Amino acid sequence: MTPRGLYGMSKATAEAGLRTLARQRHEISGIRPPLIYGADAKGNFALLTRAVSLELRLPFAAIRNHRAFPAVQNLSGWEPQVSLDEGLQLALSAQDA
Repeated sequence: MTPRGLYGMSKATAEAGLRTLARQRHEISGIRPPLIYGADAKGNFALLTRAVSLELRLPFAAIRNHRAFPAVQNLSGWEPQVSLDEGLQLALSAQDA
């Protein structure tokens, strides 16, 4: 997959740097929430907020895909306490309580 736009290129560059650190035997963890919300949020959250403010009818009742969306304030203070054996991978979910 080829990244497009500044965000995609920035993310690809950061991930390449993390892979380099991992090869040097550093422990690396990635947090990938599906969406982060907060004041002045952009992207998909801004689109959803606008749709709600316009009172558009959205088909959310038909969607069976449950996701957790953390607030930026909660994600910034999230520190998982996990110890992993070498080679073991674990997916953690950062979400609001």
